[in-house]
Amino acid sequence: MPDGTSGNEYRDTLADLELTAAAAKKGIWAVTDWTHLATDRAEERRESAELQTVLKDSRSTTTTIDPNTATAEELQSLPGIGKKIAERIIATRATNPIRSPKDLVAIQGITPKLIESLAPKLKFSTPPTP
Repeated sequence: MPDGTSGNEYRDTLADLELTAAAAKKGIWAVTDWTHLATDRAEERRESAELQTVLKDSRSTTTTIDPNTATAEELQSLPGIGKKIAERIIATRATNPIRSPKDLVAIQGITPKLIESLAPKLKFSTPPTP
C-alpha cells in the first residue's frame, strides 16, 4: 500500500471492519440470512476455486504465437498484452519484422520482465538475427 501497510495487514483490517459492520448490522449485513451464511460462503469458495482452475488451464496452453502474423486478439491473449501494446506490435512489425523476443523491448510498454514471461509463448516466422 502507498502508506507502507503490507497486503496482509490491509486484508486483516478489512476483515475486522467486516466483522464490525456485521455485528452492527450495517449495510448488506442488515439483510443477511445468518442461517445460510456458511453454505453461501462455501459455495462462493467452490465457485472461485473452479474459476481459478479454468483460468490456470487456459493460461497454461502450449500454443505459441508469432508476433509477426498474429491478430490483435491473438496478441491480447498473451499475459500482459492489452489492446494498445498489441496495436504497437502490429505497427512495429509492418516496418521491422520481429526476429526474437529482444526485438520487443523497443515497443513502448514492453519491459524486459514482460519479455521474459512471454518468450516461451512466442515463435518467430523470420530467422533470428545473428
